[in-house]
Amino acid sequence: MNHVYPESTARLPSIDMVNHVGISEESIRAKFESQKTKEEIKELNGQLSHAAYSSDFEAIKRCLDAGADINTTSATSETRKGEGGTPLWTVIYWNNQNSNEIAELLLDRGADFEIPDRDGDTPLGIAVDKANEENVRLCL
Repeated sequence: MNHVYPESTARLPSIDMVNHVGISEESIRAKFESQKTKEEIKELNGQLSHAAYSSDFEAIKRCLDAGADINTTSATSETRKGEGGTPLWTVIYWNNQNSNEIAELLLDRGADFEIPDRDGDTPLGIAVDKANEENVRLCL
């Protein structure tokens, strides 16, 4: 008997396989249904990069909670400088009013302070260059 499954469930393992390993069908289904497509992740990453450039703390939290890649690198800056920088790089470089709070959030969530932009500048290096002691402390 051939079964036709909707696209969202086509990736699910067979029920026999699920029963064999002792995992409930509901937990497997929830895991697969919560996974984002590449396009959705790309969109979330773009929103995260924009939120970092805008220093929007709440939008950054929402993007991260929704599954954005905290270490995404993209051309997010309005200028050539910063192309390829991570959200942490962007926040530290632009150093807006709540950059320390946002940098702390990003680092607490696993942001890598050693990922350079396309020019080779890291978030830690930028914090040192700008003499932002709080951001340097957070990175270390």
